[in-house]
Amino acid sequence: MMASGSYVIVIAGAYRSGTTWMFNAVRLLMQEADMTIEASGWIRGWDGKMPDVDVWIVKDHKFFDDLAEIADVVLTSVREWEDATESWYRFKGVRLETWQIAMRKKNLIMWQDTKAHRYCMPYELLVKDPERAFADIRLCVPAKVEHAKLAWPKLQELKPPTDKDYDPETMMFSNHITAGP
Repeated sequence: MMASGSYVIVIAGAYRSGTTWMFNAVRLLMQEADMTIEASGWIRGWDGKMPDVDVWIVKDHKFFDDLAEIADVVLTSVREWEDATESWYRFKGVRLETWQIAMRKKNLIMWQDTKAHRYCMPYELLVKDPERAFADIRLCVPAKVEHAKLAWPKLQELKPPTDKDYDPETMMFSNHITAGP
């Protein structure tokens, strides 16, 4: 249990840059650390109230001042913008406009400029050496090596849902590609 209130971990980054993978890495680490967690994403309607848990894990791409102020740890991911926008097109079938890309870049920079920012994972590291990316993430959150040893195989086994379009626990869509071009 954390000493006072929820420990807040924010995962943010460009769309299609590995944030869902990071979210699940943190979620599984905290579960293995035997902490009560609330894992949520896309908090557009957040009322400012903290969940009554040890760790609140939030995945969002948009910057929120209120959330940035209470975050204990912010983890971000980056990917070459051309690759990320092509991946978005393959994923959603929609081309991003220049202003949308600019807004996404601005949100990422704002998260990286917070006092709680601890780690920026390059997408290429996730693709080439996910175990190293996982180890780097573990160093930024309240989890021990023994928690990582239990969480790592579970993270490797995660697959997109086949029986529904979206899984709210993993935040994966049925057409999710977790590590690839």
